[in-house]
Amino acid sequence: MDIFHVHLRTDIEKKVGFKINTTTDVKSFLAILQEHTSAPISLSTLRRFWNLIPMRKSNNSTLDVLAKFLEYASYQDYVKKKNEYEKWYLDAKLQNLKCKKKLTANDFQFLSELIEKSESNTIFISLFEYAFYNEKWDYCNALFDENNISCFKNKLPINHFQTNIAYLLFIFLYGISKESFATSIEKLIANKNFRENVIYIYIDIMGLNKRYGIILEKIEKESISNEEQLFLKLLSGLKLYLNKSKKLPKIHNPAINELQSLPEVLVGRFYGYQMLCAAQNQNKDKEEIVWNNFLTFIKKETHIRQYFHEFVHALLLLKSIQKLNYLLEHYFEEIIDELHMHSYLDLFIYNLIDAMVSYKNKDIKRAHHIFKNLDTTISKYGAAYNDYYLIFYAITGYHLATNYKEKQIFKEEYLKHVTVAKFKVFDEVYLETYFG
Repeated sequence: MDIFHVHLRTDIEKKVGFKINTTTDVKSFLAILQEHTSAPISLSTLRRFWNLIPMRKSNNSTLDVLAKFLEYASYQDYVKKKNEYEKWYLDAKLQNLKCKKKLTANDFQFLSELIEKSESNTIFISLFEYAFYNEKWDYCNALFDENNISCFKNKLPINHFQTNIAYLLFIFLYGISKESFATSIEKLIANKNFRENVIYIYIDIMGLNKRYGIILEKIEKESISNEEQLFLKLLSGLKLYLNKSKKLPKIHNPAINELQSLPEVLVGRFYGYQMLCAAQNQNKDKEEIVWNNFLTFIKKETHIRQYFHEFVHALLLLKSIQKLNYLLEHYFEEIIDELHMHSYLDLFIYNLIDAMVSYKNKDIKRAHHIFKNLDTTISKYGAAYNDYYLIFYAITGYHLATNYKEKQIFKEEYLKHVTVAKFKVFDEVYLETYFG
């Protein structure tokens, strides 16, 4: 196959978010493609292009349709922009942007188009690092303005560009010296766009006792919206819970109409925090009230996964296996369908929960089968919470272990992760008694 055909396949898979290895995958892609074009293209044509049936030379109309799906004018245009000379030209143009005191509207249009087509976040990061080290804060702030970089416009659902940029920037911020971090972070968080597109996108639970926690404390001193205040109070309360504080701060109960105006993830975090508060106060009745209020609230909603992410996190902390089992039984198919089976972290979480529920229900054989097939390389995907959920993976492995040596391996893994996080709640007693 022509090398540019290979590039085309890879770029399409990047855009849709999944590998196309089977006829089922091709059908999924065809459904997406038909939403973008009225040009006729058959299932067999796509299967042939992905080598699922005997290959023959693709005609130009097919290649044009696929190239246009990637927002190129034609397949010829796609090839042109992929060749080495074009890359050299773009690299030179990017270097010239670094020499400017201020980027123009045309510069930002060029950047937005380049980022969308190449899906290369290194372009953005390169410009940010240049502005950071040269203390060009206006230049830096402009990079996070949604009116300049179009990829930041879609706040919900969060796109891959946003999550990857936030992840890469945290690697950068965690790698600079203490002195540089201290002098620069206040400049960055003063920018609302930076807070929304970086700090609030990549929630680094494992960093609450480290630099991420410092950043949140500094943001609290800024003039921020009510929504930001709630977000910060909930994370501050979670940090106190994880550090075994004797008393968690009370947070005002928003009215239903207020909750409905908040992002789904924040609503889930709010209900999850209420569960933690009730449990700490040993108020079982209050726990049940919060639980039922949450279920009632989400009955009318559609983006269930967004509500569950933070709420499930609280249930895991509280060892609420029965409630997790209820969510699996009533919502698993809906969650997975929404994800189209392509979110590594969510699949890991819900399969881990399935193993936990099976173990709790004495279905040890099923628990072992699910557990051994979990992909523990989730850390490489760069999403927030990855290493944090490996704590619960180690706990489950510890209890499923069939001999002393295996138990010690999982115990060491558990202690490694909790030592990094420095959370007091995750002690050896928590490990030993997780399943009762």
